[in-house]
Amino acid sequence: MSLEATSADVVKIVQQYLKENGYSQTLSTFQEESTIYLNSVENQQGFLEDIRKGHWDRVLRVVRTLKLPQTTLEDLYEQVTLELLEMHELETARALLRRTKTMALMRQEKPERYLRLEHLLTRSKLDARELFGSDLSRDQRRENIARLIQEELVEVPGARLLTMLGQALKWQKEHDELPAGDEIDLFAGKAVEYRELETYPTVRGSTITFVDESHAECAVFSPDGKRLVTGSVDGFIEVWDPSSGRLALDLEYQTEAEGRFMMHEDPVLCLCFSGDGKLLVSGCQGGRIMIWQVEKGKCLREFARAHTAGVTSVVVDGTQVLSTSFDNTLRIHGIQSGKTLKIFRGHTSYVQRAILLQLLVEPSDASSTRCALSASSDGTLRLWDVKTTDTLRVMQIGSQTVAITQIAPHPVRQDTFLVCNRSQALQLINARAQILASFQLPTDTKAIIQCMAFSPKARWLYAGTDDGYLYCWDASTGRVEHIMRLHSKEVIGLAHHPTRNMLASWAEDGTVQMWRTPRQKSKRKHSEISSSSSYSSSNSSAPSGGSHLAFKLNS
Repeated sequence: MSLEATSADVVKIVQQYLKENGYSQTLSTFQEESTIYLNSVENQQGFLEDIRKGHWDRVLRVVRTLKLPQTTLEDLYEQVTLELLEMHELETARALLRRTKTMALMRQEKPERYLRLEHLLTRSKLDARELFGSDLSRDQRRENIARLIQEELVEVPGARLLTMLGQALKWQKEHDELPAGDEIDLFAGKAVEYRELETYPTVRGSTITFVDESHAECAVFSPDGKRLVTGSVDGFIEVWDPSSGRLALDLEYQTEAEGRFMMHEDPVLCLCFSGDGKLLVSGCQGGRIMIWQVEKGKCLREFARAHTAGVTSVVVDGTQVLSTSFDNTLRIHGIQSGKTLKIFRGHTSYVQRAILLQLLVEPSDASSTRCALSASSDGTLRLWDVKTTDTLRVMQIGSQTVAITQIAPHPVRQDTFLVCNRSQALQLINARAQILASFQLPTDTKAIIQCMAFSPKARWLYAGTDDGYLYCWDASTGRVEHIMRLHSKEVIGLAHHPTRNMLASWAEDGTVQMWRTPRQKSKRKHSEISSSSSYSSSNSSAPSGGSHLAFKLNS
């Protein structure tokens, strides 16, 4: 079987696209220049029925796009002329007889047949027998014409061009030959990324609702932003489309037919994607860590006793996973070996978060050190040497010992971190615990900050509070720019989309809410597609306070 596409195949596919989208003049020119005709109609049965019922205006419009034998065209045009004469539409009949190419050829090659029609034009009275003869009635002649034309038609599925391009995109996606991006500029052969002006979200988007008194304990966006993964108190790990708030049913294991999910036996407390988005690491209340292949829902590695208590955070670092726990330790696990490689001891209470970084521990250091920075309920931050597990520095924020619940690296500035410690302020610090900025809640609220998030370019800072509100600061001025109600209960966590003005929030009220702004297209960025491929594819009251052809890819 030959899979080679001929130029005639390509021409016909393009002709079908032109025809289905109403480019009739372009189609006609294309057919004349290529001498290739599609000879298909969008609705063959409807077209043949138009012939049988004598809807000649519609029939002739379609016939102009077909390549039919001269004899068939003569039968058709003769029938139309006779029926026009029967209805006394003499001027229209005369125009059809004298101004069409088909009838001009009839006059040259079959003069007697043509002159008969000219003669009929001069008659003042005509009956059906004189017009159509005694052998066949008008309806029988129509049926014969329909049969002759049907023999020349080719029946093909609609939208072949878009279908084939879609199939090509799907194949490339399955074989990892498409770059990250929601749209593909097929002509340029590049992925298109619409960059939004970074601003804070103000509009409620989709809502994910959990049932049976369940709720999300954690959530994370995939690196390309196409998926949101939640870990729930009942142990389920589910993958969602953040735009619609629905389960990602392109993952077969989440469909009704499969009925399988990624899950733990205990509440899922933390999630983290690998940099390429292929692997997902999860940690649970029972101290277990599992590594999943997201596209198949398959567990690739399990650390049954990663910790002796609940796992509070996980970070993927190449072939290793850094984790923190209620057992007061940090640990590094080998993905390939399935073993715990290192244990970091020193905190006197729960270790809530840890991040990995490369920095100069001291200004006089000649080279940077691979470090881990951990945040603990004992009120301290600890900087560790990843290679030796030694404590390099112990830091405390301010004069009081307050449990630190979260730490996040600055998206732009190295050696800078945002700290949340169950107070009314977020602190921006450096690796020597120097406070660079403080972001305070308004003085008229008694709320306590429970969680936080940066916008991708650190233009905005977000905090979720124990009374269900979101506070947004301008990072450059420290001013609270926006306040809105997120949930009816305490906000458990926040996650910002990696590229869009979209924020996810979750709470014990059993919902995950998506918050967004109206999309504003400001600039397009292209990333190359592999050249080896032929084709690519209003909120409740709050407290007072401050033209190209493209395919969208469904993940």
